[in-house]
Amino acid sequence: MSKSELIAQINKIHAIVNTSREKLKKLLAAKSKVDTIEIALKYIPENAESIKDSYDLYGAPYDVMATDEKQVITQANTDFKKVRETVSNELEQAIKQENTIISSNSYLLESLQKQLSFLRD
Repeated sequence: MSKSELIAQINKIHAIVNTSREKLKKLLAAKSKVDTIEIALKYIPENAESIKDSYDLYGAPYDVMATDEKQVITQANTDFKKVRETVSNELEQAIKQENTIISSNSYLLESLQKQLSFLRD
């Protein structure tokens, strides 16, 4: 490989590493944000008794409604947490992939730079 080809290859690999480092920064920031999202939906009326007190509504239909609404909120919390976990895991895989790209290309870059230094001597 000629000196100019070697320099072109070094520049190409350097660009790949820099691009991967920028992408890695963005992925790490995104994962940090996803991991710190607080998911805590709350059923405001709390129970049938509070519906009765707040809205002057009571009876069996409101007992059932309160239970159903609480279950919807509980299920929504569970679903949101699963989505957050899935997104976090996907980001973690992307982070590992970028780290691998950086690592392998950094090794290749070192090797090419050594070859270049031998050509200069």
